[in-house]
Amino acid sequence: KGVSEIEDGNLHWFVVIKIILFGKKLARKSSIETPADYGLEYSEHKIFSGPGVEICFWSIPNLNSKKVIILCHGHKKNKSNVLNEANFFWKQGFNCFLMDFRGAGSSNKSYNTAGYLEALDLKALDDYVNSYFNFEEKVYFGHSMGAVAIFRATSELGLKPDRIIVEAIYKSLLETLKSRVRLMGLPSFPLAHMIVFYWSIIQKKSGFQMDMTKFARKIKAPVLMFHGEKDPKAEMKHAREGFNALQGEVKKFVVMPGLIHETYLDKMEILWATEVTIFLETKAINDFS
Repeated sequence: KGVSEIEDGNLHWFVVIKIILFGKKLARKSSIETPADYGLEYSEHKIFSGPGVEICFWSIPNLNSKKVIILCHGHKKNKSNVLNEANFFWKQGFNCFLMDFRGAGSSNKSYNTAGYLEALDLKALDDYVNSYFNFEEKVYFGHSMGAVAIFRATSELGLKPDRIIVEAIYKSLLETLKSRVRLMGLPSFPLAHMIVFYWSIIQKKSGFQMDMTKFARKIKAPVLMFHGEKDPKAEMKHAREGFNALQGEVKKFVVMPGLIHETYLDKMEILWATEVTIFLETKAINDFS
């Protein structure tokens, strides 16, 4: 559970060691804005992702539309942090579902797993949407941890996307922790490896096997991948490795000049919106160059 506390890269080395050994609860940030702040009607719901894991989400309907998008926030964020993107997609004619992963917003628990168990939360919401609605097109949007959750849910849990849009994705649990430990001015070895080892014991799953590139090799759906040119937490070379591993013919990698590990729509609206609009209208590889 201590993994998520280290990712901001601002902790003293003694605190890092303490977290590695004993763990620490995840500080929770509640939603501040709601869809109503964007003039959107919405409803709030809760479902169970697993035993004792309660997931909260917003539903923003778009009447007479057969398109839906599920939006997944990043680490230490919540569903309100993807409201700007949801507003954009709603204007494009999509029904929108915005979820809080475990340990975030109004969902319960006090930890996250960098996208691994969050994939189960996404699958639970996807099952809910499939049970109550009959949408003809399903798109998934994810930032950072949310992007990894989408890739794992598609690769290993049976998610069936028509299109995927991700940004600021990282290669693996180990690589993202290496980057964040280095940002603290500490050696990535052995600290990052110790953290992953500790994570593996807690989750009873090898964190060294959690690799976005491995997930990408099983994804055939069209993918639009954005990445910040100067992202210090998720290196671009690793994002490109995952992109190259994707099996679908319709895919595009878009570099966001000068940006770091942040929300791209807020910083480069025209570039982001243009690329997304083209992607959503793409029918074949020749249309998407």
